[in-house]
Amino acid sequence: MGANKKIMKISNRVNKLIIFDFDKTIVNLNVNWRAVRKKLRDFCLSHGLDIDFNFPHPIFESIKKARHIRQDLLDIVKNEEIKAVKKAKPIVGAKEFLEFINKKGIKFIIISNNHSQCIDAALKKFHFPEPEIIKGWDNVELLKPNPQALRRVLEKLKISPEHCLLIGDSNDDLILGKKLGIKTLLINNFNNFKQLKQIIV
Repeated sequence: MGANKKIMKISNRVNKLIIFDFDKTIVNLNVNWRAVRKKLRDFCLSHGLDIDFNFPHPIFESIKKARHIRQDLLDIVKNEEIKAVKKAKPIVGAKEFLEFINKKGIKFIIISNNHSQCIDAALKKFHFPEPEIIKGWDNVELLKPNPQALRRVLEKLKISPEHCLLIGDSNDDLILGKKLGIKTLLINNFNNFKQLKQIIV
């Protein structure tokens, strides 16, 4: 289904909450994940652990195998993400869209597999409006596409899935939205933000 048709289908459903992914949705972090994976593997090897961090192995699943140095590895990922904020770029149209929904009184939250401090730092750097809640890999029990964290947020905010829109950039976002019955849009260009801005009421 094309972006235009998808946007029109969700236009009458978005009123109370918009859920955003972070990297490549509203900000492009440009983390060199190949280099991060190598750094993690080298650190493990220096501690006598031969753990595969090569793509497509999920980084956090690999980290779980290194129990006694797990926190050190998590710190490496966190620091690399925060370091990436210096060279990060906002996605064109994202800030204007967030300001627009803010003025409309529509709440927004961020559910991401990035670290919450990285997300917060980038939002402040680009002077984005402040979300109601930020959920990153450091303050959830289970990462996307597991729906646990988002389900709990919706319960806390007392908002039902049918009054939400999820905007992301990956298959994980589509799966997450499907599991909770939330309309989901994959955003990848300014036209999508521009079209959304025109139909949000």
